[in-house]
Amino acid sequence: MPPRFNPFTVLLMLSQSYKLARRIVVGVVGATVLLLGVAMIVLPGPAFIVIPIGLAILGIEFAWARRWLGMVKATVQRGLAKWANRSKTKVIHGTRNSLAGAKHQYIITGAKHRYVIS
Repeated sequence: MPPRFNPFTVLLMLSQSYKLARRIVVGVVGATVLLLGVAMIVLPGPAFIVIPIGLAILGIEFAWARRWLGMVKATVQRGLAKWANRSKTKVIHGTRNSLAGAKHQYIITGAKHRYVIS
């Protein structure tokens, strides 16, 4: 007696092969983009944009890539917060002794204070 044809078994096999094929394609494409980004660290190119894109592609299928992408996001957010809170100090005028002996002043303005140094 020949084995019975079961459509659910066929669908299950197709589903498993689709998942495996998707995982392989995502892994190859994501790894390629990530390696191009890493190469762009020393070669000309926007490595700081391409590396997170590669991690995002890999993060579709791999949990470790999602964790790394989360660490990259946290590092960027800390850097942006640090940059936004940086001191707003600017030197408006420098000092220099002229030939006549007159001194120019520093005028330094900060976020909260204004300093005039003679």
